[in-house]
Amino acid sequence: MNIKDKTYLSVREAAEYTGYSVGYLYKLIAANSIPFYVPNGGRIIFTRVELDEWIKNSKKIRKQGNRKTESLIIR
Repeated sequence: MNIKDKTYLSVREAAEYTGYSVGYLYKLIAANSIPFYVPNGGRIIFTRVELDEWIKNSKKIRKQGNRKTESLIIR
């Protein structure tokens, strides 16, 4: 099944989906900076929809001179 068709993603699938490394996702998890779930104390999972929203809301607008540019906050 294609990752874009899945509702729930593992850490590795989320890394592939977002382009972030697995290690970086674990740092975000430890900092509670990304939405994730640990059902019944099992493995960490993400919802694809919440990852999309998190990415969308992680954008910031920077002023460079008189021009505004939009960029993602990255590592």
